[in-house]
Amino acid sequence: MPTKVAILDLLCEREVYGPKGNAAAMRPFGEVDILALNPQLPSLEGWQSEGDWGGLPFHRVPMPSDVEAWFDDGVAALIISGSRSNLTMHESWMDEAADFVRRAVEHGVPTLGICFGHQLLAAAFGGRLQRAENGFHDISTLLLTSKGEGDPLFEACERPPQVVFTHQDQVVEIPGRFQLLAEAEHVGIAAFRICDEEGVPLPAWGVQFHPESTAEICRYASQVEDMPFKEDDPRIEKLAGERILANFAELSLV
Repeated sequence: MPTKVAILDLLCEREVYGPKGNAAAMRPFGEVDILALNPQLPSLEGWQSEGDWGGLPFHRVPMPSDVEAWFDDGVAALIISGSRSNLTMHESWMDEAADFVRRAVEHGVPTLGICFGHQLLAAAFGGRLQRAENGFHDISTLLLTSKGEGDPLFEACERPPQVVFTHQDQVVEIPGRFQLLAEAEHVGIAAFRICDEEGVPLPAWGVQFHPESTAEICRYASQVEDMPFKEDDPRIEKLAGERILANFAELSLV
């Protein structure tokens, strides 16, 4: 029986990065049935309603009004992808998306926000964002906090973890119920975990970096001059992203 996993597919218009990245994020779940939600599209008309990403079947579905009941109907986890949009440049669909992810997290749904998804989670709970003067697009080192060192999302990752960042917006302040898990040289809030009102950690994480940027995707990005590193950069083979995604899948299926 396939595991149902939902994704806010906010890179659906990017021919390579969306499908390839989505597939990499979903592959650790094994046999999977992907429900793709696209809040930034006025309607799903004219878009492929179903297909596959790297052999993993997906179905585009409308944004549900009863979020809690929708997840109770057998959806195991939620991933929030990156996006070409920016929360510091507000668009109307972002309000619905923020409400959706907040309700999912509060309902206890295992949730992973990636890049824009990380920022959306922070904003949904009252965090503060800022647009940096310059973007950062490269492989960098995560500096895990004491909370991060013990967090299962980073279990079995080589220390210090190497990951791919590509962003300009960033979270500069997180709510008190969030735990800071990691920093990086160019950004103070590189990963966090959300807790409930009593301070008990929920299965909900935000990561400013891109764990779905596999070695294959990184080499492609180098070929098309989308990232500054070379195809044979030795750091590519040491990326922690796939381990982090595998950890999230395992935590979601407990």
